[in-house]
Amino acid sequence: MVIFLLLASAPTAGNAQVLDSVQLAHAHVFRSIEEALTKPDSVYVLQIRRKRLSQFPKEIFTFRNLNKLDLSRNRIELLPRDIGSLSNLTELNLAKNKLGALPPDIGKLKNLKRLIVFQNEIAFIPSEIGEVERLEFLDLWGNELETLPDEISKLKNLSVMDLR
Repeated sequence: MVIFLLLASAPTAGNAQVLDSVQLAHAHVFRSIEEALTKPDSVYVLQIRRKRLSQFPKEIFTFRNLNKLDLSRNRIELLPRDIGSLSNLTELNLAKNKLGALPPDIGKLKNLKRLIVFQNEIAFIPSEIGEVERLEFLDLWGNELETLPDEISKLKNLSVMDLR
């Protein structure tokens, strides 16, 4: 009976889900879009760092099981509004890019726990950030922020916010 329960809780390709931290730690890390496109339903962790990307790869929206996305150390200037459709994201790392703002649809990422956007050019955080109820870690240091929206006070699970 225990074996059945373990198998029943394993992620399946037909059922998009958020992995727990143990499952996520053991998930395969895809390091290129091309590799990930060969098994789109198996992509839970995608790490595309230091590839000199100037645009957010649209192919990422193919990976409906995506939980952890690392696009740090690129040259991305704009985060698409469709980012909110990546509903299983628990971690989004866009550090060291050229982002000027976060789109309002960031508020649709209800499972997001870690948002890392340090060393960008962000001057504006939308009020919808307050809708990311599970957010625990928000790294904003090294941006162009002058104010934060009042809605940030709605983030009851937020335990770390870096504004250096």
